[in-house]
Amino acid sequence: MFALRTLFACFIGLALVVGCGSDHDHDHNDHEETHAHNGHEHSDNDHSNEEHSHDHDDHTHDEHDHESDIHLSVADQEAVGLVVDTARTGEVSATVAASGTIEPVAGQYAVVAAPATGLIRADRNMDAPVPGDWVREGDILAVVAPTDDGSYAALKARVERLQREVERAERLYADDAIPERRLIEARHDLDVAEASLESMGGDPEDEGYDLTLRAPLDGWVQQRTLTPGTHVATGDQLFTVANTERVWLRVHVPASAAAQIRNEGQQATFTVEGYEESFATDQIVSVGSAIDPDERTLPVVFRVDNSDERLKIGMLAEARLPVAGATRGVTIPSTAIRTEDGIPVAYVRVHEDAFERRIIQTGPSDGGHTIVEAGVEPGEAVVTHGAYQVYLASVDTEAGGHHHHH
Repeated sequence: MFALRTLFACFIGLALVVGCGSDHDHDHNDHEETHAHNGHEHSDNDHSNEEHSHDHDDHTHDEHDHESDIHLSVADQEAVGLVVDTARTGEVSATVAASGTIEPVAGQYAVVAAPATGLIRADRNMDAPVPGDWVREGDILAVVAPTDDGSYAALKARVERLQREVERAERLYADDAIPERRLIEARHDLDVAEASLESMGGDPEDEGYDLTLRAPLDGWVQQRTLTPGTHVATGDQLFTVANTERVWLRVHVPASAAAQIRNEGQQATFTVEGYEESFATDQIVSVGSAIDPDERTLPVVFRVDNSDERLKIGMLAEARLPVAGATRGVTIPSTAIRTEDGIPVAYVRVHEDAFERRIIQTGPSDGGHTIVEAGVEPGEAVVTHGAYQVYLASVDTEAGGHHHHH
């Protein structure tokens, strides 16, 4: 019995030893495996993150290059006459913008109209000047044969008769045959008749009974509506003649800036449709004394030299008038700025055959140069001529799918 109890106790003790050892070893191994596993996970995550970060950076870099670069070969740049200029730090005078038109100088523009109803005789008008011809004051423009009730012919005949009477009175007065009063009266009657003839467009010195229309000034024939062989009515416009060696620029300054316009020394720069470059005024002619109540603008007129005849009457203009104050910052030529979808942009050359399209934020402009508050840095080369061709190249690039590198 004692032996049986002893054997049972030994069996229980062995079981406890084996159980405890097994639990300890299992926990220890589990701890080591967990530690190793956690370390492995940490290493794998770090490696994965590094690869992901690297891939993301490479992807972003590639996307930036392809999205921003617009390629235009050097040969194509030369073919379109592409020009670049450097963005610089400088000052731009404050200006006010105003729209306007090119007009003829007062006294240097004339409309020649038919003074009476009549026939434009073909045999007398085949050599009449045409638009673009230069005429001198007094040159014959057209000959009209009056066909009205005969008042012109009657008046011309009266002038001729009074001319003869004056000549006769002068001879008689020289011989003391008539008093001086008779001579004075004859001359007076002739003066009145000649004035009436001239008011109808006639010339007392012209022979015959046709009306001779002459150029009222030196200038270019701008318009001609005369057709040989047709009838015209009194007042019908036949020609316009203008001397455009000097022209006027009439601008409409916003009422809010009217107080900053000077009556003397004021000048302006402006652009007109059809030309990229800017023009400059000579001097101010007049400043309006009242604000237009409908448009809320002040009329200002400048004189402009036009000896090269590039400015045409009626052209629309966009002008900038300098006012007090100046702004310092990054400046680029105003010709480098394009408006695309209502947004100002500039094209920057980043390589000899590569360009970037930059959305810019503009500040004050004097017409020639503009402050760029954001989008272009000093020293960068901006396209001042040929930007449209760069824009077309960007469209071609997008259409070709070169921007989809992901």
